[in-house]
Amino acid sequence: MTEQFGALSILVRSAHPAAQAALERFHDHFADDPLVLDKWFTLQAAIPGPQTLETVRALMRHKAFSLKTPNRVRALIGAFATLNPTGFNRADGAGYDFLADAALRIDPANPQRSPTYAAMVESMDDAVGTLLGALDRLGLAEKTIIVFFSDNGGNMYNEVDGTTPTSNDPLRGGKATVFEGGIRVPCIVSWPGRVEGGSRS
Repeated sequence: MTEQFGALSILVRSAHPAAQAALERFHDHFADDPLVLDKWFTLQAAIPGPQTLETVRALMRHKAFSLKTPNRVRALIGAFATLNPTGFNRADGAGYDFLADAALRIDPANPQRSPTYAAMVESMDDAVGTLLGALDRLGLAEKTIIVFFSDNGGNMYNEVDGTTPTSNDPLRGGKATVFEGGIRVPCIVSWPGRVEGGSRS
């Protein structure tokens, strides 16, 4: 699949006359593989240029697309908004209007109760992944002790739509309090050869 997808990507991004037929063949071949179909949607959403918005709108009507499937929404709408600067940031603002409309349609069916927390965890995960990847490339992973911890419990203020940015349940309190929810934090250690993976203390 990897080689086929790579070839399809080149064909599509070069606006080759055979691109549409190739997209259809690829879809039909991998129609039963949702992860590959996600890539198929993302590829089309990321094609540079202002015309891609209409492609994305059309793909939202595709039988394999549903606003109730988070991965498919991320593969199409998320990819368009984050991987296609020329298509999303159109001078007429249509990309932003499209995203706002999509969010209004998605939120009632799939509410995000802790969006700030989710964004922070995703950002941290990306950063840790970058760090670990660099250690691997430099051959330092087996010689490095990694310690991760937080300085306080989660933020229980700044309520939006009835929910706070994070939840410390079942602990009482949160950031800026002396209750357990404010001072009990995780400490994760990676020490190759000394700390067994998955162990707790």
